[in-house]
Amino acid sequence: MRRVQVIFLVLSVGVRVYAQTGSINGQIIDRDGKPLAGVTISIVRVGYNQHFEARSDSDGRYRHIGLPAGRYELTISRDGKSVKLDARVRFDNSSSMDFDLRQLMPYDREQRHRVTATALTVPRKAQEEYQKAYNARDNLEKTKQHLERAIQIAPDFEDALNDLGTIYHRKHQYAEAADLFERALKINPDLVTARVNLGGTLIALKDYERALAENLRVLAVRPDDALAHGQAGVALYDLRRYEDAIPHFQQAKQFDHDSGLFPGFFLAAIYDILGKNDAAIAEYEEFLKSHPAHQPRAEIEARLRLLKSRNSPH
Repeated sequence: MRRVQVIFLVLSVGVRVYAQTGSINGQIIDRDGKPLAGVTISIVRVGYNQHFEARSDSDGRYRHIGLPAGRYELTISRDGKSVKLDARVRFDNSSSMDFDLRQLMPYDREQRHRVTATALTVPRKAQEEYQKAYNARDNLEKTKQHLERAIQIAPDFEDALNDLGTIYHRKHQYAEAADLFERALKINPDLVTARVNLGGTLIALKDYERALAENLRVLAVRPDDALAHGQAGVALYDLRRYEDAIPHFQQAKQFDHDSGLFPGFFLAAIYDILGKNDAAIAEYEEFLKSHPAHQPRAEIEARLRLLKSRNSPH
């Protein structure tokens, strides 16, 4: 079987994707049904190092325009806890995402005066360090220091463990990153963000079987997670299970056409490997059209010319 060389690192690192934009808006309502003013909403584009912020007005409403199309995670902090919502921004549309704490953080009517496990394990000093880490997010080392302090104070602070893991991943210290994600998951096995992150880190560690297993666990509870589909596809690709990888890359492409994992490119490469020339040509051409400034463009164009020459009648 022919093997097509795919320069995965060139495709996935240091790439600027020019995406069409949309917006997110919504309202924040407290547990007593009143609007919450002055709340900061963290808006993180999933799969990219892109962070945005919005702030609720006197009516509890917020809005952020000019967001690249794709999948986002929205987070607010309230009463020492983080509340997260998943959102999708589509071109020239406004996505409405309300934080209704009556549903997201309901009172325990029978035990509302009891001290919760979260309050015991995440003391205020740890929360303050976590907030400082967020405020310093443009300075990687300062962010890292604050997160490490938060974890020293509260070793079971799952969000801090996950966020510190992402920093180690960005620093290419993958073994340390995997350990932090695993610690967060040991505390809370339902922390999907940490499991997705672990799946990506295991790919960097070339532990493809485990990476596949973790991403499939995510997809069992969140079947439309584009990043988990893409990472499952990459793991299967590196295991040379090409036919199994195809539906995952197709799903990743469907749910997030601007995915930083470039599922369309991988589909083209797989079809190329399998000798499906027409499908490979179509995917390569679509990829180049969607990413006109992308490198290595010359190599892809050369491959296209070769495939087309094979399809030409002699």
